[in-house]
Amino acid sequence: PKAPKAPKARPAPVSAMGSMAAGGASPRLASKRRTGANWTSAMLVAAAVVAILSVGIFALANLHRTFEPVDARSPAHPTPTPAAPSSTPVPSPSPSHPAVDGVTLRLQVAAGSSWVRVSDGSGRPIYEGLLTSGDRKDFSDPRSLTVRYGNSSVVSVLLNGQNKGSPASSCGGIVCTQQYVPGPAGG
Repeated sequence: PKAPKAPKARPAPVSAMGSMAAGGASPRLASKRRTGANWTSAMLVAAAVVAILSVGIFALANLHRTFEPVDARSPAHPTPTPAAPSSTPVPSPSPSHPAVDGVTLRLQVAAGSSWVRVSDGSGRPIYEGLLTSGDRKDFSDPRSLTVRYGNSSVVSVLLNGQNKGSPASSCGGIVCTQQYVPGPAGG
């Protein structure tokens, strides 16, 4: 009887043989190479962009927000929304007794905007915020008021009942600090 013949082995492709001869992986693994985009990296980049945009939008939404500390001398009132600026003045701390011996100050913006910080006679900030077109704020203190202007050229000052105009002319710059004291001259 004749012995059965062994099946013939198929020759491997030349490129796979070269890979195997060089100590590489099997032909099946050597031919699989990732050629597409790295989706993990793409998702991380997309998440970073979304996070940056979210922080930027949040910062822009809160840019016009004012911060007014509540103390015993000024009445508490809600922060006005930028869409509807308040046209009524904030009442002075004691409307029935105007401060004759102290400093009364009205800051008003006709057009434009300016950041301001108002501090009382002891140096404690009583207002900090952005004044925009049409805004008017009143302040008083028995000793003095100090105002730091971010854009002094758009602010008009009424000091102790006298119109002083824009502080930019007297303080020598757009960003400046002015101190106001009692009396007719006051500044």
